Amino acid sequence: MKKLLTITLLILLAGCTTQLGADKKVSDKINEVEIEKLKAIQSKILKTETVDECKEWKTEDKLVCNKTEKVKKYDYISDIKVPIKKIQHEGKELTEDLSKRTKNSMHFKIPKDEKLLGGETADEYVGVFYSGNPFAKDLSAKEDIWYQVETATTSIANYDKETATTTEKLGASGDSVYVGAGDGWVRNTGAVYATVRGASTGNSSGYTDTGEYMWDGKSGSKYYIDRYFFPVDLSSLGAIIVSAASFSGYVKASTFDQGDHFSVRIIQTSQASNTALTTSDYDAWTATAGSSDILANSTNFVNGSRTVIDLNATGLGWIEDSSGGWLKIGMIYAEDADAGTAPTGINAVIIAMSESSGTTKDPFITITYTEGGGARRIIMIN
Repeated sequence: MKKLLTITLLILLAGCTTQLGADKKVSDKINEVEIEKLKAIQSKILKTETVDECKEWKTEDKLVCNKTEKVKKYDYISDIKVPIKKIQHEGKELTEDLSKRTKNSMHFKIPKDEKLLGGETADEYVGVFYSGNPFAKDLSAKEDIWYQVETATTSIANYDKETATTTEKLGASGDSVYVGAGDGWVRNTGAVYATVRGASTGNSSGYTDTGEYMWDGKSGSKYYIDRYFFPVDLSSLGAIIVSAASFSGYVKASTFDQGDHFSVRIIQTSQASNTALTTSDYDAWTATAGSSDILANSTNFVNGSRTVIDLNATGLGWIEDSSGGWLKIGMIYAEDADAGTAPTGINAVIIAMSESSGTTKDPFITITYTEGGGARRIIMIN
């Protein structure tokens, strides 16, 4: 009898990163210039990217960058081995099947007697899927040995000097991929709320930090509006029918002067790149609500915990339409989306982004869907 297959997938929005500036500096003198050592030898570096990093914020306005600098962001294979994992699922401990691990996934088989679908025993798995490739396999080893892929930054000058003098070779190997995702924020500021809201571009943005305030507020004589972006790779999925979905974000900090008047919703976005954000993405969104509006207050957004927002029928349609490609969603204040009343105080929350260390604070989407009329799958996509 043909077996049914049920899979629970957890796709995380782009894995661990490390901040180079937070570590102790190890310095050498090269041509009388003090440089900072890279996190890995050159042959362990998978890919590099030149990005803008804010080096100085305006004295009178700490939310506006006054000076940016081009820095080198690079993905590298660390010395951290990724062991066989165990997870809890519906009160049961599951052990990873290491033979099924890939550069972006882990798989955990559920005993067959736990689920019966249509009278037939189903093979069911819990799979953890990352949108990038956070693991690199040591191809020189006879056993399955995997290493964590990390991300760091340094100055362009330091990177050029270090790579120019590095000749060491690597035993482990992995594909050259960008691990970080294009989740982040775009901000605009100004003296007139309607002008700030209706602008086609922002005046600052970020997609390489661990999280920045999402504002719809006023401080002094200025208004501030931020829009969050969360692109998710669904290219591994075929045609699906979605029955339920929710967004989950970890709250790092929040301030709500008007918590009973301002609300947050999930919206559809159209950022130009899936792995980056620029100020030109400020208006890359639609006002249509993909969820119910929830009040932006300390009850719904508790610092140090997760806020979960259920998607409505419109949001579920976005997922179905995006299956096989990229789902582009975001978070915005309803007053911003609907051209509501201008704020009179500070309304701001920080949702942790994928560049946070580890994956416990990463934003993710949980999706329940069926495929081809077969067994049910439950997917968590981060």
